[in-house]
Amino acid sequence: MLDRLTPLEQSVSGLRVNFALDSDSGAIAHFVEQSVLRQGRDKLTDRKDLTNIATFYREHLGQVIVVKDAAGNVVGTGGFKQSKNPSVAEMTRIYVDESMRGKGIGDSLVSEVIKRATSFGYADMNLWVWSQSEAAVALYKKHGFEINKSSASGDWHFMTLSLRPGSLYAKPAAAAAN
Repeated sequence: MLDRLTPLEQSVSGLRVNFALDSDSGAIAHFVEQSVLRQGRDKLTDRKDLTNIATFYREHLGQVIVVKDAAGNVVGTGGFKQSKNPSVAEMTRIYVDESMRGKGIGDSLVSEVIKRATSFGYADMNLWVWSQSEAAVALYKKHGFEINKSSASGDWHFMTLSLRPGSLYAKPAAAAAN
């Protein structure tokens, strides 16, 4: 269990929160694909991280968190990896099962992913979000992300967040020195 995620675990009893393992890849891939289809999007276009999820994110200097219910079903995911710019983390795979929404799981996942990316020493974080997912856009804005640009079609927003000293998620000076 991840000690830092106890607020998430307390929000809905019976949840298990862990770092994703490669053995979780099939269940996570299925969960992510179903989440994309439920959003009304045609298909998941980028799956390269889902085959061996823990290995992929470790090799790309990041982590993935998986939330499972008491029966072992995936009900939430969230992660980050290094972007093309080595000082920037890209938030990825934030999904919460529809039946679990409104219980603080997404909020806790986003917060934890940001904290973990900050602890890895990233200066900034970015993400792409489907513009029609108004709840997701609002969630990211709540955590300080700003829309930086939109895709030519308007279907996607590119959002950014500073993790630098003085920002909301910056490491305290004492922790940064250690």
